[in-house]
Amino acid sequence: MILLSKTIFFPFLFKRSNKIAATQKRIQNINDYLTYRTWFYTTRGLYEEDRLMFTLLLALRIDLRRGKIRHDEFEVLIKGGASLDLNTCPTKPFRWLNDIAWLNLLELSRVKDFHDVIDCIQKNEKVFKDWFDKESIDLPDTYESLTVFHRFLFIRSISPDRTIFETRNYIQDSLGVKYTEIPVLSFDVLWDESQCKTPLLGILSSGADPTSNIQALAKKKNVELLIVSMGQGQEILARRYLHQTMTHGGWLLIQNAHLGLDYLDEFYETMTTANFEPSFRVFVIFPASLSLCLLSKY
Repeated sequence: MILLSKTIFFPFLFKRSNKIAATQKRIQNINDYLTYRTWFYTTRGLYEEDRLMFTLLLALRIDLRRGKIRHDEFEVLIKGGASLDLNTCPTKPFRWLNDIAWLNLLELSRVKDFHDVIDCIQKNEKVFKDWFDKESIDLPDTYESLTVFHRFLFIRSISPDRTIFETRNYIQDSLGVKYTEIPVLSFDVLWDESQCKTPLLGILSSGADPTSNIQALAKKKNVELLIVSMGQGQEILARRYLHQTMTHGGWLLIQNAHLGLDYLDEFYETMTTANFEPSFRVFVIFPASLSLCLLSKY
């Protein structure tokens, strides 16, 4: 995972969005490009489950602002029937339905488009029970004409274990198919987005080390890359390499940054006050277990 500063990221996006003379179309192009690149920038550093959650919240927020979904629908989707007390609610009429799903349906029935949902299931109980037991993708005929979001809302309420599949369908319908694809980390793009004044932070995860990619990119760009692995006494070498690359250009890779925490204070002060040769870049790598600690400090 590589992080960049938003202060250099957003100006970069404005320059890259499609340019057109018509003002409204230009604004739409900027909005679309900013939305996608912000999503891409954020999710390329997330695990799959976190990426899906972030994308879902993004789609919901946009659709709320557009007026495509109502706030009461959003509330039911997020909370379901968690605020209801089973002991004070009507008795569950379906033995095949678990208590959580029953509370979800009671809350869903307060939504305008689902006010008769419980009556509808009671009148067609065998059909809905068969659908529930078989875990079929297709809804019973009674609800086959639901919008993608309402289908998502209904299935999340009655059968939460199918929510992941419906989440992806909703995201694709709301934002487009490209938002369901896994972002591919391109170091060429990272370099294009980067600036000499902002370090690129690499957060290590199991089986993933960006060192070889950084070395390959430096070779491709014909740039000298200096590497220092922090540890006892290595701050002297790190200080010399930093001054050399800042002054004469080139890249610096600081590995195991968590082993040089005292030096990082000095490094941070240097990066915020010094002048840099334009070709200078610095990569700082540390393990994921310490990422929150380091990122909150710097």
